[in-house]
Amino acid sequence: MKNVSRFLFLLLFTCLTSGLVACRTIAPIAYMAIELATNETSTESTQTEGGLDSFDQTSPSVDGGTLLVDTVTKVTIRTDTHFSVDVVAGESYLFAAQGGLDLQMELNEEGNTLAFADEEIEGAPEVIFYTAETDTTLTLSVAPYDRGAEALVAFATVVAQSNDTLTVEVTDGHIPLVTVESTEDVDPILMVGQDAIDESASGIRESYLMDTYPVGSVDVTVESYSGLEAPYNLAVAYLDPIFAEVGNLAEVLPETLLPLMLDTPTSVELNNIGYTFTIPDDGVYVVTATGVDKDVSLEIYDGGNRLYAEIDSAYDDESEFFILANAPGNYTVMASDLYGDDGIGTLSVRTLPVDDSQPDVATFTLTDSDPRPLLFAVSTIEEGYDMTLTIMDSAGNVITEIDQRYSSLEMFDTVNLPAGDYTATSDMPDPNSSRMGLIIPDESYARNGALPEDNQTLAIGDTFNASTDEGSFALSVTDEAPAIVLVKSDVADMVLSIYDENNILIHEVDNQSSGIAEEFAFMEAGTYTIVPSPYSAESAEFTISAFPMQVANGNSTEFAISSEMVTIVYALPGGENDVVLTIQGANGEEVEYIDWLGDGEAESFVSNEVDIALGTYTAEVTNWDEGDEPIILAIVQIPISQFGQ
Repeated sequence: MKNVSRFLFLLLFTCLTSGLVACRTIAPIAYMAIELATNETSTESTQTEGGLDSFDQTSPSVDGGTLLVDTVTKVTIRTDTHFSVDVVAGESYLFAAQGGLDLQMELNEEGNTLAFADEEIEGAPEVIFYTAETDTTLTLSVAPYDRGAEALVAFATVVAQSNDTLTVEVTDGHIPLVTVESTEDVDPILMVGQDAIDESASGIRESYLMDTYPVGSVDVTVESYSGLEAPYNLAVAYLDPIFAEVGNLAEVLPETLLPLMLDTPTSVELNNIGYTFTIPDDGVYVVTATGVDKDVSLEIYDGGNRLYAEIDSAYDDESEFFILANAPGNYTVMASDLYGDDGIGTLSVRTLPVDDSQPDVATFTLTDSDPRPLLFAVSTIEEGYDMTLTIMDSAGNVITEIDQRYSSLEMFDTVNLPAGDYTATSDMPDPNSSRMGLIIPDESYARNGALPEDNQTLAIGDTFNASTDEGSFALSVTDEAPAIVLVKSDVADMVLSIYDENNILIHEVDNQSSGIAEEFAFMEAGTYTIVPSPYSAESAEFTISAFPMQVANGNSTEFAISSEMVTIVYALPGGENDVVLTIQGANGEEVEYIDWLGDGEAESFVSNEVDIALGTYTAEVTNWDEGDEPIILAIVQIPISQFGQ
């Protein structure tokens, strides 16, 4: 699903896993952190789409010197960097590397690859487990996936191994690195105490750095994601605590750094150029970037060249936004095309104007001729506070409430509000705990304008052949008659914009490609406006249909799957509960178990998207936590010709 929210903020979180492990008494290990001299030549490693499956030995590279066993080395890596490591026959080792950006690692002997690691998780350590057969010197190669960074490289003796359970000792003087590897293609889950770790992209290994665990003993074991039995090897090594300090590592910024003036939209080159700016005070500043026919992503670095935030949530020609509040200092921002192509964009750092006499209130007037501003609200207190904005008209009537993200920041685009006078407030506890203001977008920000003047009525049961030049469609839904709307085009990837009775954009739908219908279920009573548009064309022909949905009495119902119809089953929570949808066969056996989404989200089953036999089935919906929160179960059947293939 394409992300249609306006922001993506870098959330730093720790995912803990669980498991049981027994290990022999840990002998004291000498740790040392060394910093190697680095080659400052800026080169790039050869890459293939989706990442390397081994290093290109002919690409430019750097000799990083020799790594000593049981050490952690800090090194700047701009390209393939090769280290020599001496191993002893019969000994097992863990090689680990991590940096602020995604790394890849390979262990080889005289050009022959022994092991390769690329878990495709930015910021997570790459880990290789290896048992030496002879006394020899190997080459450990570390490379950035796409751009250089400082990195930490560990070469450590495995202290304990097991195919059952390890007991890992956590002390103040070291950090355990635990890993599990399967000899078969079975996805292991690393159980560290009561925490389950299943993050690896490889499907046969998991690793975890236990830097957040208190001093003491922790049991580690393994479970299989699929429940299949497979041979595993658990191992633990103990690293110098410096290996956990990945957040203090600096990135390798481009050689070209240009100044960016505040409150001055600037035409910039995408990729390989950094733009520096200074935030002078504790005010609120909005960083915006828009590409010209490009999908722009942003990386913001602090004064120490450490990655501060990554933002990429909009589409081609749409703006990316990021808020800097109470954060004076020096920064560097890089604007890049998501697909790595060069191009031109507009970049700006704008001051958010705030009325100091009432910082948590914003009043504004919208006309049909002036540009429509963006409304920003930022909390100045506890970071975890979930802020809600309320917008009222001149008579004090509530027009809409905005709670788009569980965070202390909200943004609202006023472009779809009718002309008039408005007041926006937040639900923060006191007037000094939020700051609210409006910014006129840069001209390069290609937003949707007002709703189309042509608005046809779409009744439940209707099907129209139409063009995106013909405007929008109004649909009325009651509690007793929920509906699903399908829009399908054979020539374009369709996008559905759904507006409520106040012309407020409440959903954007773009889950499918050309030839397959976009679907949206209207479960709440109201009158909605549906605006179909092509994703990457000026106009397109399409078919729009509205079908009635059958709401089941209770939490289960029977339905049929035939070759002529597509059956969609919806499980909708009545609140913020997490629902589980199961599909059972005629004999009561479980055919599908559907729990992809979290609290407050609808789960669905679409019959032609799975390999399932024709016949009669039972749909059942339950709460994940076995609570008694309300649940709605609804079914709709659609001719397969209308749904698309």
